[in-house]
Amino acid sequence: MAYLRRPSIILWGLVAVAFADDRYPPSTLLRELEEMYYAMGGPNWFNKSGWDTFDDVLLTPSYPCNSTSPWFGVNCSAGHVITITLESNNLQGTIPSTFGSWNLASNLQRLDLSGKKNFLYGSVPFDIVGPKLSELLLHSNAFNGSLPSLAGAALTKYFVELNKFSGQLPAMNEMSSSLKYINVGYNSLTGRIDEFCNLPYGNLVRLTLEFNQFYGGIPSCLFEVQPNLNWLIINNNLLTGSISKSVCLLGSNLTYFNVASNQIGGSLPACLGSNTSKVESWQFYTNFFTGPLPDSICSNGRILDRFEMYDNAFTGSIPLCYGSSFPVLRTLLLHDNNLNGHLPSSWSLGSLNSFTVSNNVLLSGVLPSSLFLSSNLRNIVVEGTKIGGVIPSSICECSSLTSIALSGNKFTGNVPACISDLLYLENLHLARNSFGSSVPASLGSIKSLRTLDISFNALTGSLPASLGNLSKRGIKYFDVSNNFLSCELPAELVAWKNQSSEHVDILSGSNLFSCASVQSSLFSLTIPLSSGLASVDPFASTIWCADLALRALELFTCSMVVVFSLTIFFWLLLNQRLYATLTISRLVLNEIKATF
Repeated sequence: MAYLRRPSIILWGLVAVAFADDRYPPSTLLRELEEMYYAMGGPNWFNKSGWDTFDDVLLTPSYPCNSTSPWFGVNCSAGHVITITLESNNLQGTIPSTFGSWNLASNLQRLDLSGKKNFLYGSVPFDIVGPKLSELLLHSNAFNGSLPSLAGAALTKYFVELNKFSGQLPAMNEMSSSLKYINVGYNSLTGRIDEFCNLPYGNLVRLTLEFNQFYGGIPSCLFEVQPNLNWLIINNNLLTGSISKSVCLLGSNLTYFNVASNQIGGSLPACLGSNTSKVESWQFYTNFFTGPLPDSICSNGRILDRFEMYDNAFTGSIPLCYGSSFPVLRTLLLHDNNLNGHLPSSWSLGSLNSFTVSNNVLLSGVLPSSLFLSSNLRNIVVEGTKIGGVIPSSICECSSLTSIALSGNKFTGNVPACISDLLYLENLHLARNSFGSSVPASLGSIKSLRTLDISFNALTGSLPASLGNLSKRGIKYFDVSNNFLSCELPAELVAWKNQSSEHVDILSGSNLFSCASVQSSLFSLTIPLSSGLASVDPFASTIWCADLALRALELFTCSMVVVFSLTIFFWLLLNQRLYATLTISRLVLNEIKATF
């Protein structure tokens, strides 16, 4: 739809006469605002108060700093437009390429075109940062090309994350002396990050470079020149090398430190965290770090919230202080390393929400009962270790638990019946252990359960009828295979054939073989292996697997006959008896032909 534009020469002249002053011509300002308005899809903005005078040819637009009606997102000071804030206002289009040379840009202090509800694209003028611009906020759009300049004497905030920018970082020097907050995350930027060492000492407060393609090492000068960093977020890049001991120069201002998902290796400095009493998050996961886990962070862990060291190659035991030094810690993720020894015997992490130590194959010992004293614990994942013994009954006191994953360990004893007290439990994985006795009937009363895997244990007896309740509540994964369970299924489980579970396995493995001795006269039903479920005679109340066993026996007998026949054939061939037999047969046939 084409928008009707006013005859501008006469009207701009009238505006210039009405509002002329010695700062800059209002007519020029209005022309620039009009160009900006239409370039960014102004007629479709959510809020276009004041700006919409451009849409009406019968109205004469008012200079925004003198208008009795406010312009949305425009603030003035001393007759100058100093801020334009159009965050999440359905902006669609581009920034005019001449924006940096406009009179508007010469006094602008804040430009905010960000927000998930804006859809700006194209390149950003390199010189968009004017002499007085303090805040440039362009994040959450679809801008591409190179980053705009950082050389603004007044520039403090530079937020351009969540776009499609590419290329390298713009030069940083004395003209960037005011920069404090930089976020260029979630783009396609490349190159090294040494440029930040050129900034004035102690300027940077927050530096976010996540989800780009930066490479090379983390320069030690970054820590030496910018010791006042509050945030250092450089995860998900291609960074290599190691963490310099200069990281210990980061002072008490540091709150978030994230170098995860890179290719950084080596040992962490022993002094890590020794000078940082305000850190809320240490994140080193998915790298190539080796050596021991740092215990230096324990002395300053008073407000630590997240500690994520998984998917590395850390060795040694878990420091004992990890169990008691972090009163507000919510996330402790140590899985997929090479840790050994035992878990700390004493735990007092009252705020702990998620705890994982899976796939540390040398970890042994038992689960300490004090681990479950946190009323906030929701997820515990201890799989693929040598931890064993009996599951402590204190696990049933964690009323907030939603996931228990203890598969692939050395646990023994019974599956705790009190687990049914966990009203919010959604996932229970206890496979590949040595649990014995019967399956607790109480498991069928967990209304929130979505996955149940107790396969590959030593469970015996019949499956309780109460487990049939799980299918009615939408369970998605049910596996009790490879135990020593009876083949007799309650009618409640027989009816499971009509449920919508993604995976149900009841009679595979050892459970199937335990059926082989049952006489075939008792069997009236068959079990298709493709689904793991029973095809049920509606008049039957029990299900047995002898039919399947008999068919397997028949197949085995046929196979043995074939093997025996082949063995005799090759034995005769090797002894040349077959050849002799064929020769005699040929002579007899020749005599018969001669006779006739």
